[in-house]
Amino acid sequence: IVNFDFNGGLNMQGTYQIPSVYRIYNAAGALSYVNVDIEAEAYNINQQIDTATDFDSIQSSDNIGVNVNVTPYLRLSDDGTTFSNWQVALSGTQYKAKYYDFKIELSTTDPNTTVIVKKFGYSVYR
Repeated sequence: IVNFDFNGGLNMQGTYQIPSVYRIYNAAGALSYVNVDIEAEAYNINQQIDTATDFDSIQSSDNIGVNVNVTPYLRLSDDGTTFSNWQVALSGTQYKAKYYDFKIELSTTDPNTTVIVKKFGYSVYR
């Protein structure tokens, strides 16, 4: 039986932006470190033996991670209204702003492999 839940494959990319109430406010606007903590894994919808239409097509679970990409981004603001362009967020790097906004971009090169995000955390500290 074909797995009807995923008939036709998956979206090849997507974005998750944090809700505005979770933006970080740094009242001092001082130069601060940013830390991004992401826990994600690749999941191939054909990995389950009972849903695979061709047993020989099941990929090794050791290699499916090369099909996915998770990239954290941030943008900065001094007034909470006008933000800079999105830039890749590098943990341990210092940024100067009063407001910090975060998002992650998820992508895959295989229409049968998706990204499952287990944790997306971020912090700003001096």
